[in-house]
Amino acid sequence: MNLPRLLPILILCFLYAISFGSRPAFAESLSLKVSPPLLKIDAVQPADTQAPFTIENQGNETITLTISYKFFKPEGENGQIAYIAQPDQTDKILLKKVQIVDKDGFAIDSFRLDPKEKKQLKLRILIDQNDPTDNYYFSAIFSTKPEQTTSDMQLARQDKTNTSFIGTGIAMNVLLTVGPQLPPQTYIEEFSTPFYRKSGPVPFTVRIQNKGNQVISPKGVILITNMFGQTIGKVELPKTNILSGDIRALSNSNAALYNSTSEMDKPKQAVWPEKFLLGFYTAKLSLVISDEGPIYNKSIPFIAFPVNFVVGIIVGIILLLTIYFRLKKRLKDE
Repeated sequence: MNLPRLLPILILCFLYAISFGSRPAFAESLSLKVSPPLLKIDAVQPADTQAPFTIENQGNETITLTISYKFFKPEGENGQIAYIAQPDQTDKILLKKVQIVDKDGFAIDSFRLDPKEKKQLKLRILIDQNDPTDNYYFSAIFSTKPEQTTSDMQLARQDKTNTSFIGTGIAMNVLLTVGPQLPPQTYIEEFSTPFYRKSGPVPFTVRIQNKGNQVISPKGVILITNMFGQTIGKVELPKTNILSGDIRALSNSNAALYNSTSEMDKPKQAVWPEKFLLGFYTAKLSLVISDEGPIYNKSIPFIAFPVNFVVGIIVGIILLLTIYFRLKKRLKDE
């Protein structure tokens, strides 16, 4: 056996075994799921409302969750929200009436979830007779931190760097309306598309304003007809929550492919993905505010003329005619 040749290989194997054996085993990322992610609650004074939900630990570690609440407000027209740093006094009073209760009805502010465990809970809100009619938008936030084992803490102490165990969290949004339900006051703020297009896809701007005193969840459809009155396209607008006093831009599943991520502050658009267009078209928006109505309709025209395509055809025809007449002349001369 040639030891000088085997020595470098043995040294590499030894170093690899040392590095592999001393590598710390970091915990895998935590995974939580709350269902439903949004609770929409209507309450008339006085009321004791209880909305059920489930929260699940989809990870492989035991976790402890701490419950907190934050109020939010809409930001922009694309469904973003911004948390309020300093809620007003009315909001603070409401929070004293909000509880998370377990299956036995006991209020809790923290709880433990084992790996793959799913827990059934309820959001309970007590509304007094004299509570004002208003809308409240807040998140129930479940903050989690993995439990440190003895080996974890020893590893942290041995490490010379600043070691910390960073918890994660998940939020469940709550849309609460206190008071009697009034007829919705909804307006189609804008339904538009550029009048002229060379080709598709066709974007539609659909902006809806909610001037009522409660959250609305409209859904709609845009039907596209050609110059002969035939329906050739359909754009579904899924149900979307619009907070009181807010304007919301509606979009569809195709919109993600065409709305630029660099223009997130601009209203999103609904998109008809048809690419080849030629002639006059009409787009009709039908919007249903709730299961009971009302229904709003609005139509807009647009025209499409593929200039490049038509110019290419014309050029092709001219070339064919030129070749034809040249061949005809040559045959005649012969």
